Amino acid sequence: RTNLYWRVWTSVGKVILGCIALDSRRISSGLAENALFVGIHFAVDRLSRHLSQHLTLRIWENISKQVMALYFHNGALHHALSLRPQLVRSPAARAGEALTFAEAVAATIDEAVKPLCIGAYLIGRALMSDGRMVGLAALVTLLIHKLCAARLAPNIQELTRRGAALEAKLKTLHARFRQNLEPIAFCGGGAAERRVIESCYDTLEEHTINGVRDGLVYQTVSQFLLYGDMLPLSIMRMLSAIHVWKQSRSLELGGLSPAEFEDMWYYDNCTKLGFNTLSKIAALPDRLAHLDGLAQGLVELVQGLERADAIAPEGAETPSGPEAAPTVRAEGLHIVSPEGKVCAVGVSFEVARDRALLVTGPNASGKSLLAGALASLWPPRGGGGGVVCGRTLGGLRPHVSDLLMVPQRPYLAPGGLATNTAYPSAVTGDDHPRVMECLRSVGLAAIAQRYGLDHCPEAPWDELLSGGEQQRICLARCLYHRPKFALLDECTSMISQDIESALYTRIQECGVVPITFSQRLLLPGVHKQELRLGEDSEAGWVLNPLERDGCADA
Repeated sequence: RTNLYWRVWTSVGKVILGCIALDSRRISSGLAENALFVGIHFAVDRLSRHLSQHLTLRIWENISKQVMALYFHNGALHHALSLRPQLVRSPAARAGEALTFAEAVAATIDEAVKPLCIGAYLIGRALMSDGRMVGLAALVTLLIHKLCAARLAPNIQELTRRGAALEAKLKTLHARFRQNLEPIAFCGGGAAERRVIESCYDTLEEHTINGVRDGLVYQTVSQFLLYGDMLPLSIMRMLSAIHVWKQSRSLELGGLSPAEFEDMWYYDNCTKLGFNTLSKIAALPDRLAHLDGLAQGLVELVQGLERADAIAPEGAETPSGPEAAPTVRAEGLHIVSPEGKVCAVGVSFEVARDRALLVTGPNASGKSLLAGALASLWPPRGGGGGVVCGRTLGGLRPHVSDLLMVPQRPYLAPGGLATNTAYPSAVTGDDHPRVMECLRSVGLAAIAQRYGLDHCPEAPWDELLSGGEQQRICLARCLYHRPKFALLDECTSMISQDIESALYTRIQECGVVPITFSQRLLLPGVHKQELRLGEDSEAGWVLNPLERDGCADA
C-alpha cells in the first residue's frame, strides 16, 4: 500500500512534467499509470479497511466469549459480586466496553500505524535524494514534541480509565432505572431517580471538561509543532527552496529544466507527505495510552472473574448415587456475611425425608446466607461444615436432582413457559405433557392455554405475569425436577396463604423435602423442626421441634 501511494504521486508528477514539456506521450503514459495505480490503491485500501473491520469483530468476539464463559462458569459472576470487596464492578457495562476497545485498536492501526509506515517510506525516499535535512528536521521536531509532552501532557491513561468507569456507572444506573420503572412510578420516585442519575452525569461531565482543560495547552503546542499547515509547512517550504537552490543549474537562466522540475516535485511531495504524517506518528504514544486505559477496565473484569472462578465451587454433573444418605446436615456451621458480620455460631441440624426444616428470623439474621451455604454457592465462612446428599458443603454444588433452590425473587429465563418450567434443563415436545401437569398443579393452566408452552419465546414474562404468578412458575420448576430437597427462600411471599398450603402439600406429594426460609412461623403441619436465627444469645440460633398446632417444644 505504501509503495502504491508513492506510485500514484509519481504518475501525477509525470503528467505535470509532460504538460510543461508539451509531451503528449508522457501525458498519456502518466494518466494511464495514474488510473492503474489509483485503481489498485483503491482496491488495496478497501481490503485494508475490510481487514480492520474484521479485526474489530474478532477482538470483540474473543473478549466477549472469554467474559461470558467466565460469567457462567461455576457462578463466577455471583461470587465476584458477593465477596467484599467486590472483585468486579459494573460487570455488564464493563463487558460492553469490549466493542469500544476493539474499535480503538482498529482506529489506532488505521490512523497511526499506517501513517507511520507511509511517513517512514517517504522520508526514506527524500533521504535517498539528498534529503538528509528532511530526516534531521523531522527528528528534531519529534524530539521537541516529546519534551513538551513530558511536561504538558495529561495522564491520558488515567483519564481514559476514570472516564470509562464513570460511563459504566451511568449505564448501570440507567439499566437499574429501566428494570424498576413500575415501582418507581408507583412511589412517585421520578424526581429522586433523576437526582441520582443527574449527579452521576454531572460527575462524568465535570471529568470530561477537566480532561479537555488539562490537555488544552498540550494540544495547542502539538498542533503548532506537528500539523501540516503550521510550523511543518514553513519547514517544508524552506527545505524545498534549499534543495532547488542547491540542485538547479538553470536558475541563472531564469527558470527550471523539466528534469529539475521533476526532481523538485518528488522532493517537495516526499517532504510534505512525510511531515504530514508527523502528527499521527507523534500521537501514537497517546493512542496507546488511551488503549491501555480502555484495556484496564476489561483486564480488571477478567482478572476479577478468574479469581472468583478459582474459589467458586464447581457444579456436580450427576446426581448423588444410591449409597449417599438422602439428608442435609449442618455441623457447627458459622454463618458469616461477606463483610465479616457473624450472624450465628455453630449451627447444627439434620433434615431428612420426615424432618422438614423451617428457618425463621428477622431481616439480616443470616437466612439467605445459610441458604447460599447449603446450596454451596460459596464455601462456608468462618468454620464448620456439612453434607448435602453425601457431598461436603463448599465442595461440588449439589445437582438439581439433589437440591433445588427457589428464591424469593423469581427468575424467568428467555423462552416460553415450557423452557422456564424445565429450566435449566433443555425441553422438547415430548416433555410438554409433564410441563403442563406441573403448571396445572400450581394453578397456571389458564396461563399456559393463553400463551402456549412455546408460542411466546420472546415474551417479557416479568411484565405479563404478576409477582405471584412468577413465583408459581418457579414452584412448577421444582415440581418438574422433583429434587430430594428444595430450598424455598420466601418463595411464596406473593401468594395467598390458602394457595400456599396447597402448593406445599403438592411439593411433599412429589417426594420433595422442603427447607423453608421465612420471617414467620409457616405451615407447622408441613415442617417438623424450626431453626430460629437472630436469637439474643451467644450462639444466635436455636433449634426446636414443631407440633402440628404450631407450638414449639423447647
